[in-house]
Amino acid sequence: MTSPLHAIKALEVHDVKIYEVKDQKLSVKTRGKLELLYLPEYDRFLLNLNSFRYILSPNIFIMASVYEKRAYRSYFLPGVKSHYILKLKTPPTAAVLGNLETIFVSYSHLTYKSDEQKQLEDQLQSDVKQRKASTDYASTVGSYLTKGGEGFKQNMFKFANYLGKGLQKKSATPPPQNQNQLYVKNIDELKSINDPENQCIDLDRNKVIHF
Repeated sequence: MTSPLHAIKALEVHDVKIYEVKDQKLSVKTRGKLELLYLPEYDRFLLNLNSFRYILSPNIFIMASVYEKRAYRSYFLPGVKSHYILKLKTPPTAAVLGNLETIFVSYSHLTYKSDEQKQLEDQLQSDVKQRKASTDYASTVGSYLTKGGEGFKQNMFKFANYLGKGLQKKSATPPPQNQNQLYVKNIDELKSINDPENQCIDLDRNKVIHF
């Protein structure tokens, strides 16, 4: 019996539409949530969406295109008998987009139809500024509570504790979200098997095709 192929779910990209280009004809292959799975046994990344599976390799050249007016990004992937287009129908967060292209750059050759790297950097900087603003707001609230006196703080804590207990009774604690979805990571962090946030799954190795 063939042993399963272990994989790490490093990243998810929602609302991706995949087209197949074959014999100069374009057809929709599938649509849904794209998973980027790291295969430690081969040190490769696998693109997985329903029945579509595509392994990145150093000899693959991926062409990225951005359509600003329609607010989506697409990637052209070469194949043996046909080619594929990955279209991100819903713009992902800067962290997801940055991590996706970090994987592409590290495990294939990523080129741009035009100079869009500055645009991506601007998105990442904007995301960092938003996180900083959120942190500053939390600090301001903490300072206000301190000035308000111990009595006011105790009442607030009692209310928060009461509210928390009520929510806990109504719903179970949600599982922790993969940090790769929230923050920009380097390639070693994205494929880390020591990160408990990254979900490990088993694949049928007979259904994984190498390019």
